Amino acid sequence: MRIYVNERRIKRMRRLGQVMFVVALLILIGSMAFFWVIPPDVQLENQVLFFWLSTLLLLVGLIAAVSAVRLTNDWVRIPRPEDALNEGLKGLGNNYALYHYYMPARHVLIAPQGVFCLEVRGQAGDFAVQGDRWRARAGILARLVRLFRQEQIGNPARDAHFHVQRLQTWINEVIPDSGIVVEPIVTFTNPGANFEAESPGVPVFYADSKREPDLRSYIVALGREADRPPLTREQRRLLDEAALAEGQ
Repeated sequence: MRIYVNERRIKRMRRLGQVMFVVALLILIGSMAFFWVIPPDVQLENQVLFFWLSTLLLLVGLIAAVSAVRLTNDWVRIPRPEDALNEGLKGLGNNYALYHYYMPARHVLIAPQGVFCLEVRGQAGDFAVQGDRWRARAGILARLVRLFRQEQIGNPARDAHFHVQRLQTWINEVIPDSGIVVEPIVTFTNPGANFEAESPGVPVFYADSKREPDLRSYIVALGREADRPPLTREQRRLLDEAALAEGQ
């Protein structure tokens, strides 16, 4: 399997996360300092103005801090999703290509069986999905910790459909009238994650090939379906070229 990782984008986003963290810290410190340095002899109306300016700075700092935490989760936290996917899909042939951070969706597998948009979740914990409804099985304290760390599971199915739509639009521009239909797959990359699925609207798998159900086995099984229209070599070549051009 050929693997392509857009290292330039990863470095850029990691740097942005670090900058956001420093900016958030400075703003929060500045908002507190701004409040405490108000001279006692300042007129009442000016004291109110100082108070609201300090509060505004505090809110801006909190927003920046939340953004920094989210960027850290997406671009710094280990295990890295690209590493987990690479390891889990190891052994697929050279006619498979796995792209990380090149296309409108972050993780895309181009295979003879089709194009797959891999919607990754890196959280640890117990999760359940029924149809398109997702929930985390956790107590109140654990939920608060996840909220503070920006680690909510959200709705992977909804996010997958959103990224599929963006990727589908891109493919239709690269190869008009190709008939290629992007397929979404939700994939858990954290070894500490467990899920129970009941008629999920989007297929759900573990990235680890040693766990069941796993992503690799699903992809291989699709290749055995006689009625599945294959992706031609020319289509895969055009998508490869366009994807690599996107990362320039």
